[in-house]
Formats: sequence, C-alpha cells, structure tokens
Amino acid sequence: MPNRRQNDSPSGPRPICLESLALTQTSEDRERNLSVGRGKVPEMILPVSIAAEWFKSISLDIFDTLLIRTADTDVITQNASLRWADIFRTFFDKKVSIELIAQCREDCRSVGQLVLPLCSEKYTGIPVFKWFSSVVDMLVSDLGLTLDSSRRHDLVEHMIRAEVETEERFLRVNEPLKSWARSLQECSPATSIFFLSDMYLRTRDIQDILGRFELRDLFDDGATSGDEHATKRSGQLYKKFRNGQLVSSSHLHIGDDLESDVMQSRKAGCWAVHYTQGSYVGVFSPFSIDEENSLFEEEI
Repeated sequence: MPNRRQNDSPSGPRPICLESLALTQTSEDRERNLSVGRGKVPEMILPVSIAAEWFKSISLDIFDTLLIRTADTDVITQNASLRWADIFRTFFDKKVSIELIAQCREDCRSVGQLVLPLCSEKYTGIPVFKWFSSVVDMLVSDLGLTLDSSRRHDLVEHMIRAEVETEERFLRVNEPLKSWARSLQECSPATSIFFLSDMYLRTRDIQDILGRFELRDLFDDGATSGDEHATKRSGQLYKKFRNGQLVSSSHLHIGDDLESDVMQSRKAGCWAVHYTQGSYVGVFSPFSIDEENSLFEEEI
C-alpha cells in the first residue's frame, strides 16, 4: 500500500484525509448526518471505489454497528431469563424463579470477567458454553437437583439457542452500512469482508444471527472472542484471527467502540473507521511504532 499515512496525536486518534478526500466532518456535515436518523451511515464514511482501491480486506463489528440493538441489555437479558425459566421447567419439572436465574447468570459472568482486566492481552473473554454451564451447575446446586453430563450438555445448548433467538428479536439491520458493504462486495469481489465481535456467543451462533437477517453471505469469514480466546478490547483478536492476516495497513476495520474498534485496531496496524449510530466520526490511520511507544509510555 502506498505511503499515505499522516501523524496522529498519541493522546488519541485524529481523523485524517485520504488523498484529496476530506473525510473530517464540518459542523454542517455533522448536523446533516445526525439528522438522517439512528443507525444511518453517510456515504462519506468512505466511498466504495476508494475502499476497493486501498484495502485488501475489511472487517465489521456486528452489534451496534451492522446490527443495531433496539433495546437495552437489561431488557434483552430479562427476556432471555424468561426463556430459560421455561427450559428449566421442562428439564427439571420444577419452577425456577426469574430472580434466581438472573442472579446466577450475573454471578457466573462476574467471576469469569474478574479473572483478568478486560484490556489485558491475556484476557480471552468468556466462552458461552463455559459460562452457561456454570449457571446450570450453580442452579442445580442451589435447588438440590441432579443432572447427568449428557442432559447438562443438552440443557446448555437449549439455553444458547434461546439466547440467540432473544438477541434476534431485539436487532435490526443497519441498512446503509449493509448497502455500503454489498456495493463493495459487488464492486470488488477480491476484497475480503470479515466480521469480528467481542461477543460471548460462538462464531456459528453469530453466523446463525446473520443468516436470520440474510447477511451471512456478505462475509468470507469471521470470529468471536469466545471462540478465538482473544478480544478486540485487548487487541489480540486482530492479531490472532487468521494467523495475523488482518495486521496490515491494507486492512480496514469499522466499528462503534472507540477503544476496541478504533484504538486497538490501529495499534495492531490496521486502518479504522469510527462512527456511532447516525454520526460519522472519521477515518484513522494505523499507529506508527513511535506513536504506539509514546502512547504506552503515557499510559504507564
């Protein structure tokens, strides 16, 4: 890739211009982009022709980027807990309170997350099967029940399926971003498109969700932190996925989280687009070695 990078301040990312494209917003641009509505991605995010010319591969964050949640996490969790209560009643022939389910779910999640800081390079996320198995074990213990290994496995799989179906109920497609990615796919078949998600669900679960919204064929491949045992938040998912294929200045990552999707992808050597639902922020170049060292020194 030609040398098109510009310096960023180590204190934080700054939007840059790609060649003659002024991608930094003016106040008028921002007002117009905000007015188009939640989840809208203006074309000026990066013209498809430029993306096809510059980048060999693109990765997209899924939740709150390509698929927008229509409810708060607490609402989604409550609905999933209701589904779990029905499943437990079937398996145990016993009513289990929603409050107990929610408490066990949160307790097991907290234990998994407190092992290492989220930003630690060694933090690998919480694999969903391990997390939900812990919930089952806690419930079985609290209720004085027994469950053999085969039925335990089946129960956890039913719980995961209920979780996926609940997530699907509270998602909608970010149509402008979908259209942009489809246009890129048609314009440049050689450009690979991946998804990367710091999600506890398995990669195949995310693929099922994408299939539900007719988006599965948009991607050549993808990964979740739960399956890869690495997170975007720590920067390791970018480096581990496909044996480091994305660690390149010919790769662009798009997402809504400033730390996980922008700062960490840039530290890994990628370009990044940051936007929050309805508001384009900018295109950012990778950190140079000097800039990354400088940032690291400031953090210490």
